[in-house]
Amino acid sequence: TLTPGRLAALSSALEVVRLGRRLPTRLFLELADEHDAQNLAGAIYSLARAATWHAPDDHPNFEHLHSLEAIEAATDALTAREQADRPFPPPPLEGAAGIQPLQSAEMLVEEGRAMGHCIGGGGFARRAQAWQGYGYSVRAQPTHERLATVWIVPSATTPGAFCIEQLQGPGNQAVPARLRSRVEQWLRLASPAASRRPGPEGATDPLD
Repeated sequence: TLTPGRLAALSSALEVVRLGRRLPTRLFLELADEHDAQNLAGAIYSLARAATWHAPDDHPNFEHLHSLEAIEAATDALTAREQADRPFPPPPLEGAAGIQPLQSAEMLVEEGRAMGHCIGGGGFARRAQAWQGYGYSVRAQPTHERLATVWIVPSATTPGAFCIEQLQGPGNQAVPARLRSRVEQWLRLASPAASRRPGPEGATDPLD
């Protein structure tokens, strides 16, 4: 069945095809559920971005990447070419009550450790340093309990706008619809031109 998640994964795979590379078919045949499909979609799109920005003249072969974990490892390997001493930039959008920008590599590491996902990996810090995305911690009010992590990226279609590339709860769980709506409302208010699903950026949730 061609669910929205599977469609998002296939759309993201087109970004890899544009680089002259292919992903193994089994990636798309072994998806257990819609959540896995959304995770895969976001991971593939991040891989394509990393290959374009960090290895434009030397795209690696992707046909051996048979799992989500392999794709994320390949993305980290590509982004590792970014200069480690590049200063960490300020957040592109202001936070809000219960949505806090992760303004250093150390904050990303702590968020990943507390939430049980990989935003603390070096690839995310390097992407932020290169102005290719930014992470925010979504908290409960007034307890400040961590509820989710959102990673936003510049829109490919609307200059100055941002969209959600990844949104995950603790342990890489899907977030409730109400919480997702809250994050989307913040994004709309902070960046009025932002869109939830501008093309392949609609692939969400690869913080595994």
